[in-house]
Amino acid sequence: MDWMFDQLPNVACIAGRDVMAGSLVLGVAHFEDDHSWAFSGAAGNDAAQAMVVAMSEVIALHPELNCLADLI
Repeated sequence: MDWMFDQLPNVACIAGRDVMAGSLVLGVAHFEDDHSWAFSGAAGNDAAQAMVVAMSEVIALHPELNCLADLI
């Protein structure tokens, strides 16, 4: 599959532990200043549940997020 995001697949992003366990992504943030991403699930923005992971790890678990690749 082609990589659709303007960041490299190994760029760090923030993801909730539940998202990385396969739960639904309920919140997405794409930060304008550095084009970084954050993905949250049912736990919301609880910092204790946040993980720093490679963007490719999130997309591998949640390929439906590819539709967000062209967000500015």
